[in-house]
Amino acid sequence: MSALHRFVLALAPVSRGFGLFVVDVAGKAIDWRVREIRDANHRNAKCQVAADQLLDEFRPEVLVIEDHRAPGSRRHPRIQELLDLFAELGVARGLNVVRYGIRDVRVALRLHPKANKHKIAEAVAKQFPALERRLPKPKRIWETEAHAMAMFQAGALALTYLAARSA
Repeated sequence: MSALHRFVLALAPVSRGFGLFVVDVAGKAIDWRVREIRDANHRNAKCQVAADQLLDEFRPEVLVIEDHRAPGSRRHPRIQELLDLFAELGVARGLNVVRYGIRDVRVALRLHPKANKHKIAEAVAKQFPALERRLPKPKRIWETEAHAMAMFQAGALALTYLAARSA
């Protein structure tokens, strides 16, 4: 398979689905979006089916997900289970499954150790200018997080993988 067709797929689950980001191994963004699963019944199973379809669509060589066991991670048990389901899906397909914690992401993006999700999203948008118009406004304390933030979280995971690969 040529370098032009070797992809990295990053998935970042959130309460109502997951964000995805696909890059080629040279760092060119191929696709980015948020996959929302509205039906609350069996949401993890439906997310797993959607992820399986994406694996068929892009045929990545690497699947990058968040490491919910890393220090500083505060993920809901359902999301932890979903991350493990994504990992099992990748392993079953023979993919290289890589996990990164939030600290790894901050280091790879050269951010302050306490940088919030918005700062991480800004760093992703800086790397991929086509995303700048999709960057949500900073969340105020009483607001819920914008769904588009999942896409930026996935982008940050993909950039973390590329930075670790080139180091």
